[in-house]
Amino acid sequence: MSTREIKFRGKRTDNGEWVVGNLINMKSAQHYGEYDRDETIFSKCWIVEIAEYLEVRAFSSGNAVWADNEFIQVDPETVGQYIGRKDDTETEVYEGDKVMAILTGEVFELIWDGDGFLFQKGNYAIDPLEFEDVCAAFGYRIVGNVHDDKGVSGND
Repeated sequence: MSTREIKFRGKRTDNGEWVVGNLINMKSAQHYGEYDRDETIFSKCWIVEIAEYLEVRAFSSGNAVWADNEFIQVDPETVGQYIGRKDDTETEVYEGDKVMAILTGEVFELIWDGDGFLFQKGNYAIDPLEFEDVCAAFGYRIVGNVHDDKGVSGND
């Protein structure tokens, strides 16, 4: 039995770089303990580095939870899930990526429609397996994403 790899990518809020890991998404920002009440130390969206183990220590008083792994604050608007596929250059494909079908030069945007991932161009959308079947002979490549490359459009 094979397990699929579940991971996410998002842009760091401190420097704008992409980071990959496990997603933690909170409903609201939290303040805690000895920190200034005006300083938000737990924002709504974090990615935790992928490691062999996650070391977490919980304390009963105040319901505090601490972890030794690095929690990286990310912009929730940039978070996308890995779809378990790689392009022709062995680059992992994430939600929000723009991919080009090598044969036709058409650019598609990878979206989540509530039921699954789809490659979309304008009003036309196909699922990843069908897209890969269509591109099997000639391949596809990531040419950008909706957050970094506004000049490459999949919805023309």
